[in-house]
Amino acid sequence: GAVARYWPLRPRACAAAPLDEALSEANAQYRHRMHNICCDNCHSHVAVALELAGYKGYKRWNMVMLAMWMFVAGPYVDV
Repeated sequence: GAVARYWPLRPRACAAAPLDEALSEANAQYRHRMHNICCDNCHSHVAVALELAGYKGYKRWNMVMLAMWMFVAGPYVDV
């Protein structure tokens, strides 16, 4: 579906790896995975990238944490 909200990331908040490298690694991991609606989806893909980057110093990211941050810090897209 269309994007409704987004979360602007700060590349300087990455403690373990640069964001671009973490995204490339997450893309490589998910290149051969089958996405499904419930357990291993695009939100999981983003969570893996944030884990690899050590974003905000967190070592474990998941769909629930990502949803919480989107709710708290994600502005709506202007239409």
